[in-house]
Amino acid sequence: MGEVLLSVRDLRVGFVTPDGLVEAVRGVSLDVDAGELVGLVGESGSGKSTVVQAVLRSLGPPGVITGGQVLFDGQDLVTAGPVALRAFRWRQASVVLQSALDSLSPVRRVGDQLGDTLAAHDETLARDPGARRARCAELLALVDLDPGLLDAWPHELSGGMRQRVVLAAALALTPKLIVFDEPTTALDVLVERQILRRVLALQRELGFAVLFITHDLPLLREVVDRVAVMRDGELVEVADQAALAHGGQHPYTQTLLGSQDLAPAPRRLDRTRPPVLSVSGLSKAFRRPDGTRVDAAAGVGLQLHRGEAVALVGGSGSGKSTVAKLIARLLPADAGQVRLDGQDLLVRRPTLGDRRRVQVVFQDPYASLNPVHTLLHAVGRPLLRHGICTRDQVRDRAAALLEVVGLTPAEDFLDRHPHACSGGQRQRVAIARALACEPDVLIADEPTSMLDLTLRLGILNLLARLRDERGLALLFITHDLVSARALADRILVMQHGQVVEQGLAQDVVERPSHPYTCELVAAAAEGWSRQVEEPPP
Repeated sequence: MGEVLLSVRDLRVGFVTPDGLVEAVRGVSLDVDAGELVGLVGESGSGKSTVVQAVLRSLGPPGVITGGQVLFDGQDLVTAGPVALRAFRWRQASVVLQSALDSLSPVRRVGDQLGDTLAAHDETLARDPGARRARCAELLALVDLDPGLLDAWPHELSGGMRQRVVLAAALALTPKLIVFDEPTTALDVLVERQILRRVLALQRELGFAVLFITHDLPLLREVVDRVAVMRDGELVEVADQAALAHGGQHPYTQTLLGSQDLAPAPRRLDRTRPPVLSVSGLSKAFRRPDGTRVDAAAGVGLQLHRGEAVALVGGSGSGKSTVAKLIARLLPADAGQVRLDGQDLLVRRPTLGDRRRVQVVFQDPYASLNPVHTLLHAVGRPLLRHGICTRDQVRDRAAALLEVVGLTPAEDFLDRHPHACSGGQRQRVAIARALACEPDVLIADEPTSMLDLTLRLGILNLLARLRDERGLALLFITHDLVSARALADRILVMQHGQVVEQGLAQDVVERPSHPYTCELVAAAAEGWSRQVEEPPP
């Protein structure tokens, strides 16, 4: 490609614990040339994000760099001081993180946040608010956003739009290297394709190098120049496109490239009995700041029987999570009925019993657990709140629930805090917390979107087992048709607040009838290519 821009040599990173130093990265060596796109791939806990934090010198205690070099344009960042690091960050290298909503301050407008980056590193723009705002407008246009969004708040933007804002901030000072750390995991396949297409086009136009961190190797296999594969803190293979086309050499690389087609076993369900959950005419509208009306849910209807899993599928902004919040009474509905065993929940204020019978598992396992409380507190609190057991019994009951969700031995987990658990373990704790209430209906809102393939399979298998063993009625919210087909008995497809197609999971995926469903299926099956030209208008 060109001269070496970033050279990582024998990098070693550890974490200081009461039991001593635990090595998380062991002897990683990797080069990124100027203008090159390199993927860094591995499952959760492989050490890939730790490598990025070490490269950007954003690794905080208890993490420490114990050895090696990180050379950027010949300068060793490991020994660099605060002044040199300030000159390096954003001007030489920037980062786009996984969660755009967490990357943006919820109390500041988009333009102000972009302007902060410019003002902090450019004295001329810091003294000229007009020029600074003009540059912010240019940045939004660069990522295909309307410059009028400078005055918008982050919560007024969709997930894809927020991620484009973060990309604009990363481009603000025209760095030589941009690090993308799992930037598309929470996005649906259509938005993911748009974001990646724009990143590739910008890279070709502006010439910056890319280090793309992901657990999804098939996503990158046809767009990267090289891929570095990590496992258990070590680099097991560096492969170019030709090697990836033949499946790679290392068995672990071959596993990551393996098929994700999860064909479910056929199931027979008894639908002669009344449904445990019946939703009809469910509607909810919001008003934008300019006064325009947005129908997040428009006459949505569905039925859910005990022991059945129904997937609600759609892209970002389709209204599927709004429907979940309306059913769980986390949002007030404008109209409609939500009947639980024949009783309409919307005609009265939600009771503690209603809350107990309908439980939710949220998307982000890192945000859904309180970081200052132990797992015992997280799982035990609903047991006490709903009077399911006494304080003397709560530890044993909480341990039993952790065992149910596969966290064994449970005693090793009860006194941990969430930060001591992986993403998959945290999501299992969230499921155990929901099960503590002994619910009739479990709503799983994108519970696997932020997890890698192996952890995703584990959570899907757990949900399927709980559905079968406990007779749970499971409403599975997702943008991933592969996961929906693997877990759900029926699929409902949402677009613009309406259910546009529904049917048996296999029929919807293999024989879609609505144009939007066809588009989702095509995007899920489409292989990525080097062709990055924008589609015709």
